[in-house]
Amino acid sequence: MIFIPTADIQKSNNDLRQKIIFNHESFIGEESYFSIGGLQNLKTLVLLKNGTSITLHHLLKSIPASQGMSRPQLFFQVEPNSGAHVTIVTFQSQDHDLVMDRQASLENEIRQVLASDQTQNVFKNDSEGIWFGAVTKTKEGNIKPLSSNLFKPDIEYSSHREFARHGWDHAFRKYFLHENSSRY
Repeated sequence: MIFIPTADIQKSNNDLRQKIIFNHESFIGEESYFSIGGLQNLKTLVLLKNGTSITLHHLLKSIPASQGMSRPQLFFQVEPNSGAHVTIVTFQSQDHDLVMDRQASLENEIRQVLASDQTQNVFKNDSEGIWFGAVTKTKEGNIKPLSSNLFKPDIEYSSHREFARHGWDHAFRKYFLHENSSRY
C-alpha cells in the first residue's frame, strides 16, 4: 500500500516522487522484509477448518500479530515476486525480532487452520513446506530476493522457546477457527 496524493499528479517529477515516498514512509514507518518460498500462487483459494474459503494472499495478510507488535497483523504487505517465484512480505522494522522469532512456527500455524487436504493449495511441495530468504532494496526502491540465502529456521529452538512465552499459537487458532468470524 502506498499513499499517493492525486491533486498534483500531472506535475509529477523526481522531487515530487521523492516527497511522495518520504510521506509514504513517514505514514507507515520504516519497513523490513523477507521472502517466503514454497507457496502456491497467492490467488489460489484455500478452505479453512471453519468452512471459510479465502485466497492464500488473504490468509497470509490475516495472520494475527504477536503480542507486543505495533500492528494487528503479522505482515503489512504480501506480494509475489514473479522473477524468483517467492512471496515478499513486509512488516514494521520495530517488530523485526518478534517476526523473525515467529518464522519457525509459521508453516505449522498455517497448516493448523487449513481444512483437510488443503495443503496442496498452499504449499508447492507439502513435505518441504516453506522456507525464508533475505531480500535487498534497489536504488529504484524495488525489493528483490537474494536467492542464495534461503533457509528453514530451527523449529526446536524458536517455536518452543518464543511461542510458548507469547501464546501466538492460541491467538492464531482463535482468529482463524472462530465459528462466527466476520473477518472473511
